[in-house]
Amino acid sequence: MEIKNYKEINSGCLKATFDLIFPKMGMTIKGIAIMKKGDRQKWLNMPNRQYELNGEKKRISFVYFERDKKEILEKHCFEKIEKGEFSAFEPKKDFIDE
Repeated sequence: MEIKNYKEINSGCLKATFDLIFPKMGMTIKGIAIMKKGDRQKWLNMPNRQYELNGEKKRISFVYFERDKKEILEKHCFEKIEKGEFSAFEPKKDFIDE
């Protein structure tokens, strides 16, 4: 498991975003967010979209993990980030600027 494109945001509850790569599976989850509200424990927010139902705004995740599996994933991700085992976000040059 690798963490790439880590970018600190620190805007409200949103603390950072990153992509999570599982090389052996050939799978990447792009745009995972690290969230923290007040003194609560931080958590990972999977990529999602907002929709409206009966006038109420809701969100649905594109990726779902069972609670116990998500806790394990969060533990591993936070450990890697705390140890600095990630690559930082690097804006890609636009081909027009070359």
